[in-house]
Amino acid sequence: MRLLATLGRLFVPSWRFFDEAASGIALRARVTTAQASAGPWLQVLLPPPRRVHHILWNPEGNRVLAAYSLLERLLQDAADEDARSLQTSQALVTELVRAEVTRLGLASPGDTVEFIVVDAEPDGEQELIRSEPFTC
Repeated sequence: MRLLATLGRLFVPSWRFFDEAASGIALRARVTTAQASAGPWLQVLLPPPRRVHHILWNPEGNRVLAAYSLLERLLQDAADEDARSLQTSQALVTELVRAEVTRLGLASPGDTVEFIVVDAEPDGEQELIRSEPFTC
């Protein structure tokens, strides 16, 4: 039965193709190197371009959607004021940011990084959460 389910996923389109990665929130990070002051805030989760073949195969799009799910969970935990869940969510987003700034070549080991989650609606931006600086 498990084999049939696995094979079935090969022939069923990825319906997450139709989900929007950018849901009005943006994740930005800035890096402070040992030799310089803090850099500018840069968006670290960019939705990948959509192609027709992404209906069947879209690992990058699924990764970005999963990252946005982490951000939404962080915001929900902050709103619920559940300290234990908030700590876990913040640790997951911190690791996500650490991986993204390294993958994008924005930070090197030993650099200090911090992130903000902003509500990026057309009528203006509002900072929702700001992290404490952490080392990359």
